[in-house]
Amino acid sequence: MADKIKKSEKKSKTELLPSDRIKKKSKSPEINIENAEINQKNSRRRQKKTVINDDISGCILQRCNGEAEVYWKSVGISPLPSGSISVLNKCDCPMTVRADTSGNGIADTLLFTLNERGQAKSISLGSIAEIFVSFEGEESQIGSGQYSLTIHYHKDACV
Repeated sequence: MADKIKKSEKKSKTELLPSDRIKKKSKSPEINIENAEINQKNSRRRQKKTVINDDISGCILQRCNGEAEVYWKSVGISPLPSGSISVLNKCDCPMTVRADTSGNGIADTLLFTLNERGQAKSISLGSIAEIFVSFEGEESQIGSGQYSLTIHYHKDACV
């Protein structure tokens, strides 16, 4: 009889109970964490933002009366784009270039002044809402120049 007990004890040690089988088949916490990470990555893909790069250029032509005119404006882009602007003065009137960097419509940042014909300057900004140009001189004079703007902003993309 002692032999029978020993054999049955041996069987019970190696044999799995039904509750043990369920535990073995259930998902471990590691798999649940991996699934959560995969779901998070998939949701990031669905909300992926694409970086848009726009190159914009144009001619500047206005009276040398000191009044600022808007040559570029950001509309409906949030957050405001960043970028670089280059300006060339093609006349004898001093040119002043300002920017709205907060989106409130006020030319609050002096970028630079171009005092001589043929003078060009460039600057990069962390946020740009509008670019303003003005010329000083006699009202009968016409100021002219060129600007080039490269802006970078994010656009939501469905993936």
